[in-house]
Formats: sequence, C-alpha cells, structure tokens
Amino acid sequence: MVPSLSRGHDVHSPPEPSSDPTIHSLDDYATVTSSVDQSANAAENPADLAELERRVSKLSTSLDAACEDTSLKLERTIDEISRTIPRLTYDLQFMRESAFSLQNALHIIQSRSGLISSEETAAALERLHVLDTTRRNMDASLAVLREAESWTSLESEVVSFLADQSYARAANRLSEASKSLAVFQNTPEFESRKTLMVNLQNQLEASLSSALVAAINSRDVEACRTYFDIFCNIQRESEFRSYWNGSKRKSLTEQWESTVIIDCDESASAASQTVERAKLSAFLSDFYRDLLELLQLERVSIMSIFPDPQATLSTFIMSTMASLQPSISQRLSSLTSHYSSAALRELILVFKATEEFAVATDRIMEKVGFAGRILPASSATENGDGDAPPLQRTHSRRKSHRMSMSRKFVPRNSAAGGLEGVTLSDNSWDEALFEPFVDYQTEYPSLEKKALHGQLQKLWASNGASADVARLLRERSVDMFTLAEESLDRCMAFTHGYGSAALVKVLDDIFEEFLESSRQEMITQHKSLPIAPSGAQGSIAPGGEDFAELDYSPEDYAAFQLALHLLEAARALLDRLAVFETKLRGGFLQVSNALRMMRNDPLGLYFSGTTRGAIGLLQASPLNSSELHDLLEAIDPEQPHVNAQQLSSFSHRQSSPNTKPILLGARGSVIRFTTACQNFLQETILSPLVKQFATYASSPAWSAPGNPKEKRGGGGGATGGVSEVVIPTFSLSPSQTIQRVAEGLLNLPRLFEVYADDDALAFSIETLPFFDARELRTTEENEFIAHPGSAEDQKVHKDQQPTERHSRRLSHAPLAMAMSPPPKFVPIALTPEAVSSAWLASLTLSLLSHLTTQILPSIKTLSDAGAAQLAEDLGYLIQIVKALNVEWEALEQWKEAVELDEAEGRSRLKEKTQEGQDAVVLSTVAKLRGWNT
Repeated sequence: MVPSLSRGHDVHSPPEPSSDPTIHSLDDYATVTSSVDQSANAAENPADLAELERRVSKLSTSLDAACEDTSLKLERTIDEISRTIPRLTYDLQFMRESAFSLQNALHIIQSRSGLISSEETAAALERLHVLDTTRRNMDASLAVLREAESWTSLESEVVSFLADQSYARAANRLSEASKSLAVFQNTPEFESRKTLMVNLQNQLEASLSSALVAAINSRDVEACRTYFDIFCNIQRESEFRSYWNGSKRKSLTEQWESTVIIDCDESASAASQTVERAKLSAFLSDFYRDLLELLQLERVSIMSIFPDPQATLSTFIMSTMASLQPSISQRLSSLTSHYSSAALRELILVFKATEEFAVATDRIMEKVGFAGRILPASSATENGDGDAPPLQRTHSRRKSHRMSMSRKFVPRNSAAGGLEGVTLSDNSWDEALFEPFVDYQTEYPSLEKKALHGQLQKLWASNGASADVARLLRERSVDMFTLAEESLDRCMAFTHGYGSAALVKVLDDIFEEFLESSRQEMITQHKSLPIAPSGAQGSIAPGGEDFAELDYSPEDYAAFQLALHLLEAARALLDRLAVFETKLRGGFLQVSNALRMMRNDPLGLYFSGTTRGAIGLLQASPLNSSELHDLLEAIDPEQPHVNAQQLSSFSHRQSSPNTKPILLGARGSVIRFTTACQNFLQETILSPLVKQFATYASSPAWSAPGNPKEKRGGGGGATGGVSEVVIPTFSLSPSQTIQRVAEGLLNLPRLFEVYADDDALAFSIETLPFFDARELRTTEENEFIAHPGSAEDQKVHKDQQPTERHSRRLSHAPLAMAMSPPPKFVPIALTPEAVSSAWLASLTLSLLSHLTTQILPSIKTLSDAGAAQLAEDLGYLIQIVKALNVEWEALEQWKEAVELDEAEGRSRLKEKTQEGQDAVVLSTVAKLRGWNT
C-alpha cells in the first residue's frame, strides 16, 4: 500500500515550481536581458510597454518573495549547523570507536565461520531468500485481496450510510478507500474505481448541501465545523468554502446588483419594481459598512470552523469583490466618463471609502492573527483524551513563513517550530480592493490636469471678462493658487505622495498656460484700454504742465499704467508662488521621510490612513519613478550622519533660504511674462522716439550733392578788381529728427521721477534688455552688498538700510538665478536712483540698438554731404547718451566709418577682416558710399 500524500509541506522542502507563465517564459532565453530585449523589440505601442513593465514588476515581486523565503530558510539552516557543530567531534570519536568494535566482531565471526562449509552456508542462504520472497508475495496478495474486497462493498456501504444520514461514517469510509486508490495505479481497474469514488463523493456532497446551507444561514457553528471535517475527508474542502462564501455574500451581491448608480449612467431593468438610486461614493460607503459588519459578526465563527481564519477571511473578501456585477472597475470607468474633468474628485471619494474599509478590515485581520496563536492550544483540550481536533490533525496546512509587511510581532530568532503557531497576515484581499484604482492612479497627471482646467474655466466664466488685464490677472492668480493647494491635497489623498513629480509637472504646465493666455490678452487688449483718469494718484496726466514736452498720446499713458500694473501683478504672483512652494515642500518632505523609513524598514508602514496593500500597489506602479526620487532627493537630500537636533528642525528646513525651488517651470513662466511686460513698457515709452526714426532712413539729406569741406567765397565784378574774399565754412547742425530724439531722451528722467518709489519698476530688473549688473554696481555702490548670512550680520545690515520711502528691496533679484541654487551673497536694496538709472540705460540702449541695426542699414545711398550730416547727427547723439551715462559701441563705429574719406575708407576696408561688428559696419558704409564699385 502507498501511503497518502500529506497536504502539508516541511519548511525545508524545496519550493514548488511556479505556475506563473511569466516565470516559465524565462526558460526560453539564455538570459533575462535577452527576454526583455525581445519583448522590447516586439513592443510597438504604449500598451506593449505597459505590459512589459507589468511583467517586470510581477517578476520583481516574485523575486522579493523568493529572496525573503530563502533568507529565512538560510537563517534556520545556520542555526541548526551552529547547534550541531559542537557535537561533531564527539560523533566522530564515537564512530571511530564503533568502527574498531565492528572490526573486532568481524574478525571473530570470520574465524568462527571458517569451521563451517561454504556450500552448506550458500544452500541455507538460498533457502532463506526463497522463503522471504514467498512471504512478501503472500503479504502483497493478501493486501490486494483485502482492498478488492473493500472496493467491492464500498458502494453498498456508502449508500447505506447516506440512507441512515451517517455522513461522518460515509466520509471516513471514502477517505480510507481514497488512500488505497493508489494501489490500482497503472491497472485497468483504476479509472473505474476513480469514477466510482467521484460519484460517491458527489452523492455525499449532494446529500449534505441543503443541510450545509441551512447550517450556514442559521449560524450553527458546531454543525458547520462537523460538515467542514466531512468535506475535508472527501477532498472537497474548496467546495465547502464555496458554499460558505456564496451563502455569506448573497445579501451583499443582491444589494450591489439592485442599486442603480446614478453617476454611472445606469438604468433600472424592466423586471425591477423598486430599486434604490444613489451616487457611487455614497453607496460604496454603505456597502463597505455592511461588509465590515458581516466580517465582525463572522470573525469568531470562522476561527472556530476553519484552521486558517485569516486566509479564509481574505478569500471571502476577494470572492465577494470578484462576484460583483457590474464590477467595481466597470463602475469606476462609467464614473470617470460621467464626470469628465471632475472625475478625480469623485474617484478620491470612492478611494477614501475603500481605504477606510481596508483599515478597519486590517484591524480585524490583526485580531484574528493574534487569536490564532492561542486557539490551537485551547482547542486541543476540547477532546477528553487530549488529542488534537480532527480538523487540525487531518488538515495541517502549509503555512506561509513570509511575514506580512504590516506585521512585526514574530521575533527574528524564532525557531521553525515557533512559526507554526503564528498565523501571518495575507495581503491578497488588500490588493484586490485597490487594484481597480491602480490604472486611475497611474493616470493621475492627466486626471489632475483635466480637473484644474475644468475648475479654472468655471471660476473664470463666473467672474466674467474684464478690459483691465492687470486686475484680471490678480483675480485669476488667486483662483490659481487656491486650486493648486487643493491639487496638493488631492495628490496626497489619491497617491499618498507618489504622484508628487507628476503634480509638479502639471502645475508647471497650468501656470505656463495661464501666464501665456494673460500675455496674449495683454497684447490683444492694450490698444482698447481706457485712458487713465487725470486726477488719479501716481498717474501721468496727459496734457499736464510737467509733461507737456513729452510726446505721448493718451493711449500711450494708459498703456504705461497697464504695464506697471502688470509688473506689480507679476511680482505678487511670484510672492504667492514662493509661499505655495513652501507648502509643497512641507508635503513632499513628509513623503520623503516616509519613503526613507520604508527603505530602512521594509516591514513597516509609515503612511497613515491606508494599508500595506495599497502602498505596495503604488510602489509597483509607474508613479514610483526615478523622477519622483530625484525630486524628493533635491528637496530633502539624504544625510549620512544626522543627529536628533537636525531631525527636529523640520520647520527650519522648510524656511531655509538655501532651499531649491520646486516649480521651475512656473518660475520660468513668470520670468517670460515679466520680460514680455517689460518689453511692452519699453515699447510704450520709446514709441514717440521710434516714430521719429520712421522717415530718417529715407531723408533726402543723405543723397544731397556737394562737398562740405569746400570753402565758399563772394566775388566782386567780372574783372576781378576786388580781391577774393574767403568766407569760413560754418559747422553743420544736427538734423531735426536727431534733435527731437535727443530731447526725448533727455526728458525720459522726468518720466521716471513720478514713479521713483514704485516697486514694479524694480521687480525683476535683471531681465531688462541690455541690463548690466556690473555697470549698475559701479554707478550705485549700495546695490549689492556681500555679507555672511548669519542672523547678526543680517540684523546689522537691515539697520543700515535706507528708509522705505527712499529705497526699495530688490524682490526676487536676480529672478533668473532662482532657477539655480541661491548664491552665498545676498542681494539687498536698490535706491530709486539706481532703478531709474537702470531703466534709462536699458531704454537708451534699446533705442540705439534699433537705430544701428534697423534704421542706419536701411539708408539707400550716402553722398559726401550726407555722410557729413550723418556724422554730425551721430556725434551729437553720442554726446547726449554719454550725458545719460550710456555708451553704445556700434554707434561709435558708425560715426567713425562715415567720417572717413574715400581713400582712407578703401584702405581700412582692405585691412579689416570679415569678422567683428566693426568690419560689418565698415562694409555697410562702404556699400552706401559706393567704395565697393
């Protein structure tokens, strides 16, 4: 007879081969990388790449589990070896002595056997061999005859037991027969006997089914435990669990199917008379509450019936969720389609309801796990003889020695036998709950972007349109940051911070789109802006006495006011952005701290309000990317040696001036918008002067004949009686265009006197065109003061600052440097004179750049007289801009080139190389004067 195989497995037995097709597929390749490469070559679309990543994640999870099991077995092996090594010397000595004793005994036997004839000994041994073979064959024949007799009466006995409702005796009889079924393996009778066994087991199950369902519904624990033993005896344990799960979840599945979810676009069937209607989030909360009440109610009974209560509860939850029609995944898909851009908010409500249920269920699992350590000892005393109960004796199940990621109550030095009494947690039910959300968590960036777009459009539509672009920018920026803070809460609620990198990208994109739309509105609407009221405080009144000589139209003054307001709005926007980054940094620091502790302690759970299964799915999702870890490392670099005082300074780390910015894209958008506003302001201020140059290139003076160096004289009569009188040549005067431009440049300082104390002009001054910080340091020594960043030095420096009325702090300067780590030197206050000087220099250089790059190269021809006039104009303009403390090298080059005569010009043209601005200017002038022909 072949003994039946036990269902349990020794902890030292080799692991069963995996049935995972992904693992089996690795046998087809020489290396794992070749398998991945072939899968990558076959991946032609994102779906294939996602499948490949899913397979890699699955293999990684399997590898982690195998590594953990191997580590535990290796630890046990090391413990056993360490215990047996001290006895090795004694065992070797004992074997040596035993070998000597055996050798002496063999010598004695050999000496005695020499007296006996070898032929007689051989005959006796042959006779003994025949007798032993005959006996063994007779024993085997007797066993076969008994089994045959047993199988002959098996059907009649089982039928009689079923008729007498002796189900336990029928199960025991079938169990004994199943043990002997292996005797008939590879015989003609095997299939018939196996068919008979299955039929009898089906009859027993059919006879018990109605009574079993009644016992389950009536919560008869004793009857259920008896039926469970019967089902286990006939190898029908899975069928018993199916009856149990089906009966317990019946009311829940009926509730799920009979409720119409209004935000999933479901309609009641025609056969339904009365149905309940509810939103998915509200209904799911009620559904989970009922399921939790059922788990609480069945917890004690499950521990009394099943040998593995935790696994049973886990299977019940998974089977309940799998039996729901339509499934949670289908309803989530309908929910997303129904709400469109607002789907993320509803998904979070559903997700939070699931998390609350999972956390409560996890507590139940923990109670069952601790109770399982005490239950076997108490159950053993229920029998009078002290034997183990049948269910424990008959079905010693293989227990997983892989510790739950959320349980740490088993000591590391526990022996192998000590683990048998501990029921470890199973996260399968947890993952089954949250698996439908993984796809939507992976799509969090697109969902968040849609949510922000939808909310912003609703808010801006309710506020209405306005011709005041600056006011509209301020109002919309308030909405932007309010929704951005809500997006941070959504990220933490739905992804527990794993979507932080995606959130940063979404916010950068939203800010960029917002500021780009504001810039377009500024461009398209500034022509129709209303004129600033003449009595407004701090405004330039058109037609006023102080500005009568400034050639600006009312529209120009209104545009000037608009540009200043936009710069002020941009400054306020950047201030709010810095405050919001502080909140982002605080949330991301918590995520970084949790992830870091999980890396140091993989068995711990450091996210509140959730379970290990939900975090495990997020860890295996694409959200756990290198971009996320790079972001968290940039915000909170890991220090190899951190003391307790440094760990307690969380708030100081948040407000440290050396922290790197987070929303680099948003800051870049602010820079671009600020630059556009500054360019718009410069175009407005320079518009009258630029208009003066409109006809400058086409002036007839450039082609006027004559030589300005010839001397003019007056003659007397034709006879020449009177001597020739030499009249000196008078110097040329600048053209009217240049004079008006010069007057306009000299009047520009008066324009900035009104706005000398306006912070808008000082904001982001480093982004002005042709801004030179070194020149500004030369002209204004108090602009940048390098000093240590200590608290005492900062206090002294603050005391040395001018009053607020006569100075302004250079807010966020230099703004471009915000994209890189802050410098060690702190920029401080700029005086109003320094700001005005920087703006005047930038305006002057912009105008001169327009003149030398656009106007002067547009002159068609240049005669000698025209060259002299142009040289006079440029010389006069050079003196004017020097009075404004500005120099423009190209202007000097043009003046020098047009003053050359033809011979010297041709000579220098041959000497000049083809590189450099000087050579380009000389070549242009030579073309205008015809020296190249």
